[in-house]
Amino acid sequence: MTAKYEVHRALVTGAGSGMGQLLALRLVRRGIDLIAVDWDEAGLKVFKDAGPGKVTTHTVDVTDADAVAAVVTAQSHDLLVTAAGIGHTGRIVETPAAVHARIMAVNYQGTVNTVTAALPGYLAQGSGMIVLFSSILGWLPVPQHGPYGATKSALIIYAQTLRHELRGTGVKVSCVCPPAVATPMLDDMPAAKAVSQRTMMTPMAAVTAIERGLDRNRFWIFPGVAGPVALGQRLFPGVLRVAIGGLMGR
Repeated sequence: MTAKYEVHRALVTGAGSGMGQLLALRLVRRGIDLIAVDWDEAGLKVFKDAGPGKVTTHTVDVTDADAVAAVVTAQSHDLLVTAAGIGHTGRIVETPAAVHARIMAVNYQGTVNTVTAALPGYLAQGSGMIVLFSSILGWLPVPQHGPYGATKSALIIYAQTLRHELRGTGVKVSCVCPPAVATPMLDDMPAAKAVSQRTMMTPMAAVTAIERGLDRNRFWIFPGVAGPVALGQRLFPGVLRVAIGGLMGR
């Protein structure tokens, strides 16, 4: 698929692996200049000679607001993709508070740090596109996914509020809520792997769906089964709760 949304230079966090990396590679191969950000320096090596777009890579932890701001404001860009994130599964009672804090710091606050740094420039130029990565688990409470889901639920409210506040400014917002995708993050989410074997998407299929949503100027982008699941959670939450309990052996 050849994406049609107009971009000249993009900044992608979480570009070192998974969907962030694949989307970033597609941008570069379209001739779009890229600012690739990840805390994994090895993961950024994939962009060497990926062209024809020009690439600069930055090894940055998105929880470091000052370091993020330095990278985000160093060059102008008109697409911001916040794909950086970490996974976790485990019962809430068995999850230390420090783990909750770390997941929230990366998934939620890392996104906030990045958007906060980029917004003044986007507002000044009166244009830009912000693509926030949430998850279907931000809509759907699933046993053993509480800490991770809470970060993604926070991003859903953040994205909707941002959309309201940016109306009329020329800055667009999209919120991506994928189901389970076969990326390295799932290595940290064994319970998600076990439940999602039949519905798990390939990164290629997920990114293609994301590009299609951006082409259509969608705010909500639900790849694969995520759309029906989100609708089902709104209309029939009790039915989904029973179904999920069965899948989780409860």
